[in-house]
Amino acid sequence: MGRDPIGINEHYFDIRRRTEKEKRDFYYVFGAWYAAGSCTESTYGRVDGSKGIYRNIKFQSRNEKLVQIVKKQLKYKGDIEFHKSPEAKDRSSRWFRVHGVDTLCDRLDELGAGVPKEEREFPKIPKKYLQDFIRGYFDAKLGIYQTKNDTTLGMKANEKIITGLKDALKEYAHVEGGGNKTRFLRYGTKDVVKIYDFIYKEKGLHLPYKKKQMEMAHSRLKGVP
Repeated sequence: MGRDPIGINEHYFDIRRRTEKEKRDFYYVFGAWYAAGSCTESTYGRVDGSKGIYRNIKFQSRNEKLVQIVKKQLKYKGDIEFHKSPEAKDRSSRWFRVHGVDTLCDRLDELGAGVPKEEREFPKIPKKYLQDFIRGYFDAKLGIYQTKNDTTLGMKANEKIITGLKDALKEYAHVEGGGNKTRFLRYGTKDVVKIYDFIYKEKGLHLPYKKKQMEMAHSRLKGVP
């Protein structure tokens, strides 16, 4: 049938019976998954000649550390695959995929993450864990750009995700910008500081290099009223 014999925790995305740390880890991974994870379907032939369907997952990122974090959280025992882009090194990507995980994909459907990324809506996240979800999403998707005088965040996504992120960051991080494009998010140095203070105010899973890059916005604003 093509099902994967290697173990994975198919119940990872069930939020019940978790410690506070596990809940924060969960929402971080869910944010990363919402940005970079996918569910697909495959068919197999039955003995009677009919076709059956099983579901698969794939998590893919150019950042191997992030792939390792998600892999570890899901307790997946398989290997991380690698594709080297012939055009540019920084476009090379890493991923893991697991076949025959119907239970996991069904749960992701319930959470709004089983559909293609272009069709996803901004999910309902408890206020307490919104910082963890956004940190995970940004670690998977956000670009950070440094110039001589500015630190800028930028990201593309579908309109519903961009709107949801802008609204959440305006309400809870008190940012003022975000850009005026429906499918693109952009924040300058002053807002980067506010976003940093919001998404890193509690200890939790993160990519150290991305946190360090955002910290540069603080140093740029020293002495600025």
